[in-house]
Amino acid sequence: AVQTAKQKLNTVNTIDDLQNAVNELQAAIDKFNSSADIPQEVDKTPLVNKIAEAESITQGKKTSAAYQELQNAVQTAKQKLNTVNTIDDLQNAVNELQAAIDKFNSSADVLQEKIYTVNAKLIQIDTTTPMTLGTSMNKTVKLSEKDNTVKYEIQFKPFTENGKTLNIVELYSIENGESKKAKIIENSADEYNKTFIFTRQTLQEPDIMLDILTNLNIDKKENMQKFSLVFDWTTKKDFKKEPEKPVEEKVNLTLTGENISSNPAAGQITKGTNVTVTVVPASSKEVQSFTVNGADKKSDLINNQYTFNIDRDTQINVEYKDITSPGNNNSGSGGGGGSSSSSENSGSTERGSSNNTVKETKQNETVTITEEEVAKSAPSVKNIKFKDVKDNHWAIDAIKFLAQKGIMVGTGNGNFEPNGKLSKVMLISILARISGDEIENAEKTNFTDIPQNAWYKNDVAWAVKIGIISVSGNKFNPNASLTRSETTVIIGKYLGNKNIKLEETNKQINFKDSKDIPASSMQYVEKLAKYGIIKGDASGKFNPESSLTRAETASIITRLIKAVGK
Repeated sequence: AVQTAKQKLNTVNTIDDLQNAVNELQAAIDKFNSSADIPQEVDKTPLVNKIAEAESITQGKKTSAAYQELQNAVQTAKQKLNTVNTIDDLQNAVNELQAAIDKFNSSADVLQEKIYTVNAKLIQIDTTTPMTLGTSMNKTVKLSEKDNTVKYEIQFKPFTENGKTLNIVELYSIENGESKKAKIIENSADEYNKTFIFTRQTLQEPDIMLDILTNLNIDKKENMQKFSLVFDWTTKKDFKKEPEKPVEEKVNLTLTGENISSNPAAGQITKGTNVTVTVVPASSKEVQSFTVNGADKKSDLINNQYTFNIDRDTQINVEYKDITSPGNNNSGSGGGGGSSSSSENSGSTERGSSNNTVKETKQNETVTITEEEVAKSAPSVKNIKFKDVKDNHWAIDAIKFLAQKGIMVGTGNGNFEPNGKLSKVMLISILARISGDEIENAEKTNFTDIPQNAWYKNDVAWAVKIGIISVSGNKFNPNASLTRSETTVIIGKYLGNKNIKLEETNKQINFKDSKDIPASSMQYVEKLAKYGIIKGDASGKFNPESSLTRAETASIITRLIKAVGK
């Protein structure tokens, strides 16, 4: 319109044309001024913040209905986030949600039930036929108060009247002239064998009128006795419910086979009970198989005992076989002697990867050995796998390394028993195997607890001869489990006998529990720690009295062999 007006400046020749041009431009100006403004983008932050405030509110003590109403208001506000285009619309949405929040906050709390007891007594109103009924009532009356309604629970026991045993059969409470029959609950196991329950709308009444019917006049309801239940409100106190005794769930234990028993005895046993099963082979027999619900658990037998926590119906079976002479045993597998109470997840001090060390104190522990632990004639085996050692086991590499060299092998049935405890003869046989010495030429020993046909007798004789073990008396205790401290001494003496000096990879050794390490083993602990053969746990402790597992032993021996071979 402006450009058109400029053009007309050179063409208008009359006053009328000039006035028309002015009018046209004025009309364009008026039209522009009256046109709609461009909508401005609305900042929705106030509504977003209010929604977040509402969503942070929990139900607390408010009613479910009030809380649901607030949630509905939040959903409506969220929908309006996508539709409001003006500041006014935005402010209205914020105000509406704030109103919903205020309404919720000011709504009534859910009334909590108050439960308490108060002492009361029955006073007979009609004394023309006095009764001893009042003495049969439990003086402690339980009351439950909620929403201005009170529930009364009154207990009665049988009573004697004129030589007859009587019971209350019906009870009515009188309120505002109206008679209401009480509900009855039988408590046959309790002294007070009947509980009568009724409700009233008045709180803390001094007394209540009752009509009571006994089995003496059950056919003559017009002869119901009238009593006043009088309360002593000074005795009011909160009701404390006695904790319910948990129902003991029973499971069944079945034992099959000869010479097998359990403590507790087989049959119905409370679920969660620790059960010890004992097998007693005859003098010419040994355990051939020991299964629990079909699973092989022979390796878990420790000194012919198996302990477990029973949590389901369990069937345990044992079978025996004739003991064969050692010369016929070419299995090359070894008994690990049961399982350790610590597992591969228990924070092994040889893993160096757990922050939770389980300290297992040795107390006359023994490890049952039925076959040779170290396979003297075992050939080198590649890709060996054990059923009880997963590919992600923390010691898998060490276990495979020693098994392939025939230094540590399985315990039978394809198992390695990584959590089985290390015994004295296990460690001695391992060291004998890696020593390269002529073990068969060792002098015999006179230990009374080592049979002449024991697979490890030459290993023990070798260890005594070179001085890596010292024993006083005529007993060797071959099956005794070793602590970390004892293991360190034997390995340390072995290295000394062989004049093996290794590179000290760790110069400073300072275990936090150094004061607990026996003085007789301290020099060996420090030496092997500096060599990197033994390690502390993640907390810096050595744990000298902890038992060693077969997996931990595999880790130590592997480090020893590799350190010597450098």
